[in-house]
Amino acid sequence: MPIETRKKLSPVAACHRWHMEVTMKIIRTGMLFFLCAALLSGCQRSVAEPAESSIETAGETETVTLSSDPAKEPAVSAQTAYAAFLSGDLSLFHDADVQTWGLETWTDLILPNENLEYTYLDLDDDGAEELLVQYVEDPCSYNGVFHYENGSLSCWQHDYMEGSCRDYPLANGTMVRQYDFGGACSYTLFRYQSDGSMAEICNLFAREELLSSDSDTPCPYYGIDDREVDKDTFYEQLDALVTSRLLKRQVWEREENANE
Repeated sequence: MPIETRKKLSPVAACHRWHMEVTMKIIRTGMLFFLCAALLSGCQRSVAEPAESSIETAGETETVTLSSDPAKEPAVSAQTAYAAFLSGDLSLFHDADVQTWGLETWTDLILPNENLEYTYLDLDDDGAEELLVQYVEDPCSYNGVFHYENGSLSCWQHDYMEGSCRDYPLANGTMVRQYDFGGACSYTLFRYQSDGSMAEICNLFAREELLSSDSDTPCPYYGIDDREVDKDTFYEQLDALVTSRLLKRQVWEREENANE
């Protein structure tokens, strides 16, 4: 086979060739450097951008979760609930309460009368006030008690039928159920419990007239908690426990002011 002979370069050509080789190495090295830098920069962006996006996404998710969580939404306040009821809104009562107490009569019969007054008192010693409603100075014709808890209303009293019996509050939150019948009068003092039940405190009873002259029923008769007492003792206790503790008239507000 023929042997390939390499032509010997002149000094100028050799120098020129060396210069070109060095230049190409520098160019290749520079290109490699910039390529690595570009790749590194791209990697940094690809790592950092998802992290930023995930933070934004997490923030958005948290915001949606907070705004859609019913437990963290503010409940309707007691005053707002009572004002709505005084305007005729029964939507905050459970259906069972509406049916048991016949609360449809509130909107159909009682509220249109426009002769109502109301006040607020803590009747069950839980630190929150109940709403008491009655016809103006006439609890015999209507008296009602309503309780607010956890965004709902419940009815504790709604009486528009019993003209000889009425419930009314004392200044300390104690309630009185006064019942007049056949020449006699009873006063039952009680406190509401947190479930709307009544805990009796004491009972005063007086009979000063007889329906029939031939009745053998003791008359006059005065008693406190089924124990007979004399007339003076009875009226002293009635004044101490009831009469002297009645709410002042200015505590009651007229219903037409409820929405002002």
